[in-house]
Amino acid sequence: MRPVKLQENKLYPKFLVNLKSRYRRYQKIEIPKKSFPSNYKAEDNTLRIAKKLNKIIKKLVSIIGEIYWHKALTISMAESVLGFKPDVIYSNDLSTLGAGVKLSVKAQSKLIYDAHEFEQDRNGVEANTAEFIRRQWESKFISKSDAVITVSEGIAERLHQIYGIKKPTVILNVPYQPQENVYLSRDEVGLPEDKLIVLYVGNISAGRGIEVVIDALPATLNLNPDIAFAITATRNNARWLELKKQASILGVEDSLVRIDSVDQNQVTSLIRLADISIIPLQPTCESYRLSLPNKLFQSLKSGTRIVATPLPEIELILNRYKGGAVTSGFSSSDLATSLISALKLPKKNYLPAKYSSEESARRLKSIVNALLSNNPVPKEERFDFDPSILKKSPWKKTAFNVRYIISKFLVSVCR
Repeated sequence: MRPVKLQENKLYPKFLVNLKSRYRRYQKIEIPKKSFPSNYKAEDNTLRIAKKLNKIIKKLVSIIGEIYWHKALTISMAESVLGFKPDVIYSNDLSTLGAGVKLSVKAQSKLIYDAHEFEQDRNGVEANTAEFIRRQWESKFISKSDAVITVSEGIAERLHQIYGIKKPTVILNVPYQPQENVYLSRDEVGLPEDKLIVLYVGNISAGRGIEVVIDALPATLNLNPDIAFAITATRNNARWLELKKQASILGVEDSLVRIDSVDQNQVTSLIRLADISIIPLQPTCESYRLSLPNKLFQSLKSGTRIVATPLPEIELILNRYKGGAVTSGFSSSDLATSLISALKLPKKNYLPAKYSSEESARRLKSIVNALLSNNPVPKEERFDFDPSILKKSPWKKTAFNVRYIISKFLVSVCR
């Protein structure tokens, strides 16, 4: 579920059922590669045909998996959901939206769709037929939701423009923080005491800009040899091993530090131990470009200096509230320059009151109260937003082409 806690949950004995996918469907399906004898050559027709068939099979599996995912999830959850008869069903992400729509009709429940990604253009997802199908699923089901929420004003505007729905309510990724103070020490988490720590927290997948930070380390260390770049990752994580190899090739392995992840309520305290919190997201997709990640708000609340790449929504907040340094571009040299200059910034708490978990909880609670009372979802005050960032975007709406027609047909015939 979203990192928003409603303390008043107990007031609603049948408050909501949170549908959350445990696995990514077709991305988890692997077709084993056939082993060919060493005497086969690339130009052999047999090998070419086999490779082509393997590619076709993978596509078919991904398409079939995408079509039947929603039906399979609906069937698997029907007994527990219908037995509980919830007042509200909360569909967390597109992967549960189809099931949420069908189960909400059967259970006569209200439905909230949490669109915390811009599904029309996501990181690491190719524009293949399976992805076109995912877009059609959202198009088919989003208008059947009683309320739609998302994580930034930019994504809310996009959904409003594309589907013609009422503008979704923005509930920011501001993690809930317990009232009691949580204190950590560098020694406790494995951070060196004698270094200036540049810390990255969160997912270390491609597109997050971590490779660019490592590329920036040689130039950064030439200007200040006391800097170390720390990443939260598990020891044998394949991605971490790739990053470690990259640092080794560049000769900066000694300045790359791995630390274990901490509990959600300790992340802000962890960031507070660093000298700089870095958010190096790359504009690999519109979903990233319009994102406001929880690490941004955790960093603002911690009071630690921030260095972030110039993604428009993040840049607007940091510039407006003097929350840190925004790089002039997305290259390693841009990062190196900003890291050094950011060390001159003071440490202080920059987070405005409206960017709080309490405000997020209030917004979600007001939606639920409205649905339970059969009232319209209340219109909320807009967060800081510049509409021109949508006009400057390189993203374009999906063209009407063969893949579009095929995916629309496949989704329309699936019941």
